Amino acid sequence: MENINPTITQHLADLTQQYDSRLLFAAESGSRAWGLPSPDSDYDVRFIYAHATHWYLSIEDRRETIETVFPDNIDLSGFELRKALRMFSICNISLNEQIQSPVVYGGDPKFISRLTTLIPVYFQKKRALFHYLKIAEQAFHQGMQGLSIGINRFFYVVRPLLACEWIEAYGTMPPTEFQKILETDFLPLTLTNEIIDRIRQKAVSVDKEPIKLSKELVYWLTETLNRHQETIQLYPNVTESVSLKPLNELFLDQIMVSSEIQQEDT
Repeated sequence: MENINPTITQHLADLTQQYDSRLLFAAESGSRAWGLPSPDSDYDVRFIYAHATHWYLSIEDRRETIETVFPDNIDLSGFELRKALRMFSICNISLNEQIQSPVVYGGDPKFISRLTTLIPVYFQKKRALFHYLKIAEQAFHQGMQGLSIGINRFFYVVRPLLACEWIEAYGTMPPTEFQKILETDFLPLTLTNEIIDRIRQKAVSVDKEPIKLSKELVYWLTETLNRHQETIQLYPNVTESVSLKPLNELFLDQIMVSSEIQQEDT
């Protein structure tokens, strides 16, 4: 796990104070969360926050996001609690990855634990496969030239494809950390070792540095991409309706906490 950047925790504290809110969760997303940072990787921090109780007692439309960029490549983006839970209820894969991120900057441990345990409840296999497949397709077609590809784009192909393999094999949300997916037996050992070499190379390279892959790895990427493009068409579009009761309870509990904190401060 990376060392926590104290500048980020301070920015989060300042933002929540500025917007009269309470931090429920904050973590790295993207390459740093995946365990694949480059020397020039940004800090892409995503967070969930709740307002004081009175904020919810209005018919007015209210701002549901906080987005700001700070110096030193620090990008902070947050969702208000109700918006975040709505996204979570329809299996937002990016949000799921963030909740599972190993690089956490703070929040309410009980809230994080409850939300994490609900990931399997709202997980949708086809939606997850579609999410990862689209990322892999775009990176592959835009970046692959023969046996060459930019090192950052390579991981935007191989990581989503291995995530698809995970979903097909286990039917669950893949781990956020790439190393945990790589430790499976989806790949021959020779290809796993080749990817491990690329992980080491990425740690000391700029994101756009071109690399050359073996013919065997390019064949695996191509075949796996084509196979998932075909199989996803076989999944029905109808998804089961899942009760929102656990998320409503979580939302109300957090509003109650905000109310109690508000009373203590008055």
